[in-house]
Amino acid sequence: MRQFIALTGILLLLINCKPERKYDISIYHNQATIDTLLVNLVTLVGVKPKATDWETRLLPEHRRYYINHAKQFSFDRYFITPEGVHYFFMVRPARHAEYNQRGVGGKFKLTEDLQIIELEELFNTPVMPYEEIITKGRTIFEEMIASGNVERFLKDRDYIEWPDGRLKYDKGRNEWRYDVE
Repeated sequence: MRQFIALTGILLLLINCKPERKYDISIYHNQATIDTLLVNLVTLVGVKPKATDWETRLLPEHRRYYINHAKQFSFDRYFITPEGVHYFFMVRPARHAEYNQRGVGGKFKLTEDLQIIELEELFNTPVMPYEEIITKGRTIFEEMIASGNVERFLKDRDYIEWPDGRLKYDKGRNEWRYDVE
């Protein structure tokens, strides 16, 4: 009987340690926290409401907009380092004649009240079929965690559309800009 219990425990441990499972956001956060985190992240990476700029988009009166907008986003991969760096890969809406989604990945730190700080979007995939977003995004995600960056993929436009030679991420404004040095 002891052997059966021990084998069952080992089997359950192996099932829960599958590579797919270790990147599931639900092993780090409960659903209420995931929902809040998603809206907070969408506030910084999503399309801002009309007639707002990089500062006014964060005003409390826009929260409802971001809550609704977040329904179009989904976490695919998530990982927290021992140093408290949160890595993410999510699928987001995109405007394109053929497809309507792209992948986005990056890293940030989190305050106790779930405020995102030190956000850096590291990549956006091209717009492509969902299955391809997932396959390529997961490959980039693995590299992002291993090296802390995505430089290996920067010149491959089949994997990363931006950053590129012109469009860079401005960490101060939390947005992609053409005029960042």
